[in-house]
Amino acid sequence: MPAMDTMRAPIDILDTAGKMLEKYLAMDSNFPTLVDVTQIAPQGVATVSGLNDMDYPSANGLLSGLSNVKHVTTTNKVPLPPEVMEHFGHMQCHCMMGLFTEINRAWLTIDSDIYVWTYEHGTDVAYFDGLGETIVSVGLVKPKLGVFHNFVKHLLVLTTTVEIVVLGVTFSATKDGPLGQLEEMHLLPDPVFVLPTDGVAINTIASTSSGRIFLGGHDGCLYEVAYQAAGSWFGKRCKKVNHSTGTLSFLMPSFLNLAFGEEDPIVQISIDDSRNILFALTEKGCVEVFDLGEGGTSTSKVVSMTQATIVQHAVNIVKTLDGSNFRPVVSVCAVEVNESPHLNLVAVTQTGVRLYFTTSSVTNVSIRPYTLQLMHVRLPPGFAANAPSPRPTKVHMAHYKRGNLLLVTAPGSDRDVLWCLSSDPYPFHPYLVEVQTVVPLEGVVWAMAEVQGGDVKAVLPSLSFQEFGVPDPPLVVRQHMESPRKYIILTQQGAEILLKLRPVDLLRQLLVENRGPEAEAVKLFFETQKEEQACATSLILACLQSTQNLQVAEWATRAFFMYGGEPKVRAAVTPVVSPSFQYSVAGGAFSPAIMSTPYAHSHSSGSPQQNLSDTVMGTGYMQYSHRHNGLYLYVGRIVRPVWNRRVITKATLDKVQFLCTSISREDCVWVLGHLQALRNFLEKNTQFSVSGIMNIQLRQIGHSSFETSATRRTPQRNRDQEVQLEEKRSLDSLKAFVTHTCEVLGMWRIVCEHQFHVIASVLSKDLQNQLQQMSFRNLILEGQDICSALISSLINRYLNDHASVDAISSKLREVCPSLYRNEDAACSKANEMLLSAKSIKNPEEREAKLREALQLCRSVAQQANLQIMCQWFNSSQFYEGVLDLALVCASKVDPKNVGLHYYKNKEPAEDTEGYQAYVKSWNAVCSGNLLLVTAPGSDRDVLWCLSSDPYPFHPYLVEVQTVVPLEGVVWAMAEVQGGDVKAVLPSLSFQEFGVPDPPLVVRQHMESPRKYIILTQQGAEILLKLRPVDLLRQLLVENRGPEAEAVKLFFETQKEEQACATSLILACLQSTQNLQVAEWATRAFFMYGGEPKVRAAVTPVVSPSFQYSVAGGAFSPAIMSTPYAHSHSSGSPQQNVSDTVMGTGYMQYSHRHNGLYLYVGRIVRPVWNRRVITKATLDKVQFLCTSISREDCVWVLGHLQALRNFLEKNTQFSVSGIMNIQLRQIGHSSFETSATRRTPQRNRDQEVQLEEKRSLDSLKAFVTHTCEVLGMWRIVCEHQFHVIASVLSKDLQNQLQQMSFRNLILEGQDICSALISSLINRYLNDHASVDAISSKLREVCPSLYRNEDAACSKANEMLLSAKSIKNPEEREAKLREALQLCRSVAQQANLQIMCQWFNSSQFYEGVLDLALVCASKVDPKNVGLHYYKNKEPAEDTEGYQAYVKRMECYKQVTSVLNHLYDQRNSSSYAPSVPVCPGIPTSQDAVPLSQSEASDQVNRLVQSALQSQDELMHVAVFDWMVSKQLTGDLIAVHQPSLEMYLLRTSERSPEVCDLLWKYYEKNLKHASAAKTLHMLATRRGSSVTLLQRIEYLARAVVCMRSDQVGYAPQLGVFLRELEDKIDVARIQQQVLEAVIKLKGRHHLAEDAIQRLNSNLLEITQLYEEFAEPFNLWQCKLAIIHCSGHCDLALVETIWLHIIEAELQACTSIGPNDKMTVLMGKMRSLGQEYAGSPRCFPVPFLVRQLELKACRLHADTVHVHSTMLALGVPLMMLMDVYERLIAANERVWLTEGNEFHLVEALAQLIESFTVTPQLVNAVDRRPTIAKASDVISNCLSVLYSKPDTADLIQRLRGVQAKLNRLSTC
Repeated sequence: MPAMDTMRAPIDILDTAGKMLEKYLAMDSNFPTLVDVTQIAPQGVATVSGLNDMDYPSANGLLSGLSNVKHVTTTNKVPLPPEVMEHFGHMQCHCMMGLFTEINRAWLTIDSDIYVWTYEHGTDVAYFDGLGETIVSVGLVKPKLGVFHNFVKHLLVLTTTVEIVVLGVTFSATKDGPLGQLEEMHLLPDPVFVLPTDGVAINTIASTSSGRIFLGGHDGCLYEVAYQAAGSWFGKRCKKVNHSTGTLSFLMPSFLNLAFGEEDPIVQISIDDSRNILFALTEKGCVEVFDLGEGGTSTSKVVSMTQATIVQHAVNIVKTLDGSNFRPVVSVCAVEVNESPHLNLVAVTQTGVRLYFTTSSVTNVSIRPYTLQLMHVRLPPGFAANAPSPRPTKVHMAHYKRGNLLLVTAPGSDRDVLWCLSSDPYPFHPYLVEVQTVVPLEGVVWAMAEVQGGDVKAVLPSLSFQEFGVPDPPLVVRQHMESPRKYIILTQQGAEILLKLRPVDLLRQLLVENRGPEAEAVKLFFETQKEEQACATSLILACLQSTQNLQVAEWATRAFFMYGGEPKVRAAVTPVVSPSFQYSVAGGAFSPAIMSTPYAHSHSSGSPQQNLSDTVMGTGYMQYSHRHNGLYLYVGRIVRPVWNRRVITKATLDKVQFLCTSISREDCVWVLGHLQALRNFLEKNTQFSVSGIMNIQLRQIGHSSFETSATRRTPQRNRDQEVQLEEKRSLDSLKAFVTHTCEVLGMWRIVCEHQFHVIASVLSKDLQNQLQQMSFRNLILEGQDICSALISSLINRYLNDHASVDAISSKLREVCPSLYRNEDAACSKANEMLLSAKSIKNPEEREAKLREALQLCRSVAQQANLQIMCQWFNSSQFYEGVLDLALVCASKVDPKNVGLHYYKNKEPAEDTEGYQAYVKSWNAVCSGNLLLVTAPGSDRDVLWCLSSDPYPFHPYLVEVQTVVPLEGVVWAMAEVQGGDVKAVLPSLSFQEFGVPDPPLVVRQHMESPRKYIILTQQGAEILLKLRPVDLLRQLLVENRGPEAEAVKLFFETQKEEQACATSLILACLQSTQNLQVAEWATRAFFMYGGEPKVRAAVTPVVSPSFQYSVAGGAFSPAIMSTPYAHSHSSGSPQQNVSDTVMGTGYMQYSHRHNGLYLYVGRIVRPVWNRRVITKATLDKVQFLCTSISREDCVWVLGHLQALRNFLEKNTQFSVSGIMNIQLRQIGHSSFETSATRRTPQRNRDQEVQLEEKRSLDSLKAFVTHTCEVLGMWRIVCEHQFHVIASVLSKDLQNQLQQMSFRNLILEGQDICSALISSLINRYLNDHASVDAISSKLREVCPSLYRNEDAACSKANEMLLSAKSIKNPEEREAKLREALQLCRSVAQQANLQIMCQWFNSSQFYEGVLDLALVCASKVDPKNVGLHYYKNKEPAEDTEGYQAYVKRMECYKQVTSVLNHLYDQRNSSSYAPSVPVCPGIPTSQDAVPLSQSEASDQVNRLVQSALQSQDELMHVAVFDWMVSKQLTGDLIAVHQPSLEMYLLRTSERSPEVCDLLWKYYEKNLKHASAAKTLHMLATRRGSSVTLLQRIEYLARAVVCMRSDQVGYAPQLGVFLRELEDKIDVARIQQQVLEAVIKLKGRHHLAEDAIQRLNSNLLEITQLYEEFAEPFNLWQCKLAIIHCSGHCDLALVETIWLHIIEAELQACTSIGPNDKMTVLMGKMRSLGQEYAGSPRCFPVPFLVRQLELKACRLHADTVHVHSTMLALGVPLMMLMDVYERLIAANERVWLTEGNEFHLVEALAQLIESFTVTPQLVNAVDRRPTIAKASDVISNCLSVLYSKPDTADLIQRLRGVQAKLNRLSTC
């Protein structure tokens, strides 16, 4: 046994990594379940979601940067097969389409016929026409086990109004086919079962996974087709059972059941196979529940809930919505237990609302269903208060599974829209958040289904997460183990294949589209996915190792490091945990991810799991970087399937138990592959990783990565270096863990390859018991001894077999070098030598072998196990070796003899340091002004003014006092009304009942100073209460500038950002008299505006909050409610709102930055949350009117434009200008990426300056955009807003009604475009010029109405005017002028819309021209053509993008061609695909006649092909192929056509048919022949053998044509073709023979497949087919063709042919048998009679005459057949003469000794009767020969008894010969 040391990998490092890894495994396991995110309370209280803006973030602009990312993409569109299309013309009553995703097929019924084909390729069309009635429903069922033969894979259930027919479905196995083992589908000709419907039509068919068949009847009953293997005394083999009325319902006719209830047909059935529950949905919206029993074998109805009851429950839950939103229910989808153990059903309504039901209690999920209770209502997008997005309407089809909902809506046209709602991007969110994707479809959806088999249960079933009652982890955890979910959408256009992308697919899409990770979209992906999750996702791509993925892997690696962040220290906080509740879940207690419902706290934007891995450091926590967390997450997800799995299972064979591995070798290889790829990633990227960066830092401060804790934590080391070191240690541990895990699993794989049960059986009982209790976690972290024991057992197996250990040692050293070290390999080899030494007899040789082993052990004495090695030498009686080994080992382990001293000097561990935390908080309260008039005793009163206006945001009441002596006694005092905002701008006031107005500092720009009138005996004294802006103006004027101390003090007391906002009011003044004040205010703004800086992070201390009752809602103070008893910070309480986290602190923006934002907010505040429109009614007609007047809009616009001018004017003094100067100084631009901005050389001040610059740039862009939006709104208001809004679509009108100005400004691009389009269309409809309005729009909102928009508007005006021009020349001139205008903006404008304009004007040439121009502009360097000509390499992403863009342009041309082609083919007799299933509808009239449309098609195709754009040619060629215009295509004379056909034939072999026809038409016969040869020799079953022969025959014809010539190489090729066609004909003969053996020979099916799949060599035909199948005639044909000469073999073949022919006719008479045999001889003789090698006449005559003799048949058969085959009579007589002369006894034993003589007599006699058998020249020699033969026969007969009659006959023949000779 090898000397294994049990101390292998550094246990402490593995333990550290293991503990950290388990935290992340727990993080992935602590995901919120469906009942968590729906916030259903354990008491069963129902909830609602979808009303919050955050429920659909993409619909509320939060993911605007990812708006181009599609979570659902179309991968392929496959049209309906032509064979199916042509049958639509015969439709009379009804048609349907559907999907069988289990077998990758789609189906179509037309009346009583059904057609089935592969939806991914449009091939393998099968049909069944054996029914006499119209098919009304179709279903595919996997049959019960043991009922049918194994080759019956599925059952096809067809129902008509009369009967239910069940057919068997089989498949032919074809390895080379595109669909693998399901290549060709076959229906058994005879039905398996036929049942009557009893007058009840069947609407829907469903089946369970166990094979039960359920039917939904039109009478509202649930039926089952109960079937079994065979009938019994008590039941039929098949019967129909009604489960809605009772188990004996099959005894009662259905019409009697209908008489007792109202008809409500069942339209859908959904089955939960995991819990055996069936749900049925009726036409009227009733949901029924059936319990199929614990084992799925019984059926009982549980409960039903009507539509009205469902609506009532929903309205009780969602009290704010009308009941119409919850009806009707259009679909029900069962929820399986692996998605939620608590909820059972999701019902979807026509408005897209989801209703979640349970059939039991949410606290006890183990009981069987007994109820149906609505637990949650989920509203679709569009129901939130500020949701701008449209809602899904008219939903008519839905599919829900595992958090993904697909809705098919009918918006009103003949094209449906697909909505996908998915919670996959937000797996750990505490409440349900979903992303939406809208995909326009190309027609009306007939069927929709998800293709099963891409999840982990199908890919790696033994490594799936399936545990009953425990939900599967989210997709982000499983994505590396699953392929994207695939959906099939079936429309009248064909099948559309969609993929639901995983997060890793989305990241890949972003990286490829943006050519790297620097784009903002990639950054936003990391932010929205949470950085550690996105880092884990990026690792999947970064670890890709294939050549085509190298670029993507490099981009993903850069993204990983770019957005992975850095470790930091955060302040310690006390978590607030809400009360948790326990749900009963099978498999353990329910543990929600963050907190149990109810969930009432605000949710952090950060990932909820990030705190699990934090490390305590002093008074704070170290927070690891996102890339650190992502690495641990990814490692955890790789090992998760095996982590807690027991390493072995027990198996029993012949009552003997064995220990077997619990995972297969393939599973082990899968996990190993991912881990090894990650290990390569870690090793490859060390120089860029955190570890590499930290090593640099360590070298800078004089430390190595192996320092002890005492030297690492010196006081000189700052906090950042400490956290960097801590993260480095963690990553080092992870790297060691990954390496060690690879070695352990690699070792396990090797052991599995060497019969694990045998190796485990020799372990000790203790080790076997340990193995049985051990998981892979224990094996990896603690299983060093087990691993050593297994390796030892493996090595010992080799040693016991006397085999060399060199190979296995080398493999173990390669796979697990730390488990099996060099010294272990040396010890194994030494052990091998010692064992071999025992068998050596020669003492000298034996001692030499022992010393060689000793020398090997000495070299590893220090590292290896000394005790075991000494035992080896002791067992070999080599005691000298034991002594020598012990001495060597002692000297090596302690060379300086300082072991004791080494143990006494242990280094003490140091304590860690931490941070102190402090609190800053703020609050906002109401304030006011108080005027007091006092009488101090004289005749003059004094006015006191107490005002809180200067301290608006102070946490308690602080007021300033002003004392004003008056000139008399006050008689009256009053305030003048009308100066506040309510009077100046009443529609823009802040008035909201019960809500206080904001402070004066917020309102001052909208109000004039408050005016008071004091009336005394002296008269009226008018006083003004100055606003803050008035005070600032006063100070600036009095001090002639901002440099005075008083101005500085104003900024300090008012708080700098508030004072900056106030100074902007003055700085934006533009009148001449205010220029000086504006300049002073601008200088004050920059002088006291401060600079951005970084402040330390603090822990907020939150005081208890109180609730006050306030009208309009609960009072919610900003931080804390009064009373306020804490000390107050001098800083502004609002400064923390805009802080940005930077490292361990927070960035604090400058006061001027905050002042700018404050001022902008105060300007837009009156309109920000205001709805953009209101409804007005006039004469009972409602109109949409703007909610703000034109004057209001002008007021806001004026302030914003003044601020914009200020920003543009003061760029050189602003923060932006200052920062640009700094950037130039340090050599950077403002467009640097985040990776380059954060270099170590840049200090913190520069970083915060850059951050503030970006914020101010955003503000400037916002102000500019807001000016444009409000300017556009003002223009629309000036043009009768209600008229413009009335022509918008209903969806846009609904959006407008729900939209605020905030949504309009931030997200309302579409609405703005629609309003502008409506405005322009109003001009166009009035036949007015758009020049003026276009100019105005360009001036006011240039980004909303671009130059290209103006050009398009003008072009549209021209096109409309052209329609009214009668003169053709003028009309064309106007059209070309419009075209020229569109050409100038083709790249920027909407190409599709412009092409629609030209199409509507029937100016098709313009569409072509526009598409060509646009294509040349989107790809000016013609990269797409290079990509196409370079055979579309996968790594050329740039070329692919260019190619796709060009094809998108050409699609407009092909769309026009489709339109014209449909018009050309339109006819009342021409078949067309209906828009939707059911009864066919009539078609609308077409504008062009068929001849005109045909001319336009030809003209447009000709023009397109005359262009120089080769890719346009390709698009047209594709279109012609899709329309099967093959004749027109090959008639094209373009060089690009040959390349197209060559390129396309590589992807679509069927195009090769066009290629050879093209060559033949163009007289390239040699090329045509080569193409035909390629088609004939192409592998696969897509071409039959007969077709191959036809191809070869055509090739021969081509080669023999006169134009080919007589080149030597072509002659050789012609000879090769002729040889191949000869062999192919023999192969066809072999195929026909094997087909006859089908069903009788087990290899016949495979042989037929092989013979049809390829052309074989003649040797193959003989050895692999003719010989194994005993095809004797084929053998004869092969010998004849090959020219092989083997007489014995030929004779054997003929014997078998004769015997086989006789055996085939055993039931007829002797002469009939011989007639049949001679018929076979005649047919074969006609082919081979000319070849003596293959047609040995003497042998055949003897064998045939023997058979005739044995059968006692007439003697005429044999020689008459030979004569008929052309055998000369002389030769035949000679054969018979020799046979007679041989005098064989066989004739006597066969029953007639003289049979040959009789046959010869018959032969010669026939000659005498018909001498014409021989020509006149040879007749006399023949007579002479016959006479001699007769004489010889007579001489023989004379000596034989009983021959008188035969002698007499021969004499008569002799006489006839004599007469004949005299003639």
